[in-house]
This record gives sequence, structure tokens and C-alpha cells, in this order.
Amino acid sequence: ITALLARNSSAADLCETYLHICMIFCAGTFIETMAQRFLQASGKTVLSMVSLIVGAVTNIILDPIMIFGLFGFPQLGIAGAAIATVIGQWLGAVTALLLNRFLNPEIQMKWRGFRLEGKNDLAIYQVGLPTIITQALQSVMTFSMNGVLIGYSSSAVAFFGVYYRLQNFLFMPIHGLGQATIPIIGYNYGAKKGLRIRETIRVTILSCGAFALLATVIFETMPARLLGLFSAGKEMLSIGVPAIRIIAVTYVFAAATMVIGYMCSALRNAVINMIATSLRLFVLLIPVSWYFLNHFGIGKTWFAFWIAEAAAFIYSVIFLRREYTKKVAPICRYES
Repeated sequence: ITALLARNSSAADLCETYLHICMIFCAGTFIETMAQRFLQASGKTVLSMVSLIVGAVTNIILDPIMIFGLFGFPQLGIAGAAIATVIGQWLGAVTALLLNRFLNPEIQMKWRGFRLEGKNDLAIYQVGLPTIITQALQSVMTFSMNGVLIGYSSSAVAFFGVYYRLQNFLFMPIHGLGQATIPIIGYNYGAKKGLRIRETIRVTILSCGAFALLATVIFETMPARLLGLFSAGKEMLSIGVPAIRIIAVTYVFAAATMVIGYMCSALRNAVINMIATSLRLFVLLIPVSWYFLNHFGIGKTWFAFWIAEAAAFIYSVIFLRREYTKKVAPICRYES
């Protein structure tokens, strides 16, 4: 990435401007995320979605206005895009806080009598710290993968950026279902309802597998059309079409790994999710991609996804079974 930006000083300047604004005023996104999680934890996922939509729609509306100077606004260019992003984040945060205040009586935030307690803080970070690392790995993977691909061509870097956006869009239902399982499994684990947990696991895995299979069909049958949405040139298409068809084979395994990670987090073991994500996105993917690119060429690089996803899937299944046997099966036997 550094090498790519060095060739284009204007791109580096634009990145610096955008990041400078977003990073200084980024507190909104943290407040929004926290308030959304309160809504999700109490089962009000629709309200959480509303706050997300408010932020996203605000960003979409303000982007052209502030970038191009519409309706009397000054033309701000890339700075306008950053300002629109920040405003969207803060409006989403305010919306989420208000929804908690007026529509979420189960969780009320009060400063009176508030104090930190070491035991509670430790319990939070036992689940939270692995989740923090898991979330960060996605950005680390994108950065590292771009570093690998820049050794081949800037078109390969551009393709991977486009592909990752497309994949994230189609994986949204899987992430949504996975996050929905956290309060369901968590509540029932606390209430000692093992049969409900077992049914939730079964239904969620089957549902996510169906979504992943649909995504595989879409990516396998129309990769050129998908890349065409981003005005892909001939070089990007020559790299991207076979790459998408290779990677798409792994979607069912990736979906299972992701949703199993959410389930294990709900059972108070987020370390399993962290390790599985590390295998998928960094520990195996990056070095194997580098090796394949340098020894077999760009066409074989994408088979690294097969290795990484297979290893993460096997690991996840083994440890979900261990968690189920240890924590859920005894409850099921007691209910029976």
C-alpha cells in the first residue's frame, strides 16, 4: 500500500485528509456500537437496525452534497466525504442512545452510583478482548493481503478491494443471523434451557449454510457482472473472474466458521472465535497467499483461501462440539 501511494502523491494526500477528519471525530462510531449492542443484548435487533440505517442513509445523502457542493454547500471534495461519514456516525449514535432511553427499559444507563468493579470488568474483558482482536483482524487481513498483491500489480490490489466489498455485502445475512444467536443462546444458557440452545444451533447453521450456498451460486455464475458494477477493466477482469470462482467454493465453510464463532461467544468462550478468525484471515491466509503468488503465480494465489477456510472450519467444529458437550449436553439431559 505504501508503495502504491508513493507512486501517486495525490492519492496519499486524499487518504491523509480523509483519515485525519475521521480519526479525530471517530468517537461517534464507538458510542453507536456500544448503544447498538445494548439493544441487541436485550433482543431488540430491529431497533439496532434502525440506528444503523439512520447513520448509513445520512452518510449516503450528505456525500454528494458535501463532496460536490450542492444546495448551497461549499464544495469540499474528499473532506466532504469524511465529514458526511462523521455526521452519519454521530446521528446513528444519538439515535441508538435515544432508542435505549425510551424503548429499552431492560437496560438503562445511569451515572449515579457508577463505579468500576474489578470482578465485573474482568468478566467483560474475558469475552470482549478476544472479540476486539477478532474485529481488528479483518482490517489487518485487508492491509496484509494488499501488501502481498501489490508485488504483482495494482490491478490485483484494486480487484481484492472490490471483491471484499461484494463479499461483505452478501455475507451480511450470515453476520446478522450469527449476532442474533448471541442473546438467544446467552439467555437460554443462563436459564438452563439446553434444548432451546440445541435447536438454535441447528436452525442457525442450516439457515446460514443456505445463504452461503446462494452467495456461492451468485459469485460462480456472474463474476464478470459483479466486477462490472465497479467499472472493472480488462486486467482486473482477467485476474478477478477466476479468483472469484475459486474463492466462492469456500463460502459454506466460511459461513459455518463465522456462525460457530458467534455461538461459542454466547457460551462465554470468545477465544474460539478469535482463533478461528485468525486462521481464516491471517495466520494461514497471508503466508500461504504470499507463497503461492511467488511460486505459482497470481492464478494459484486464491487457493490459499481453500486452505485457510478448511483449517478454520475443522477447528471450529471440533471446539463447538467440545463446548456443546461440556456446557449444553448436561443441561439437555437434565431437561429430558
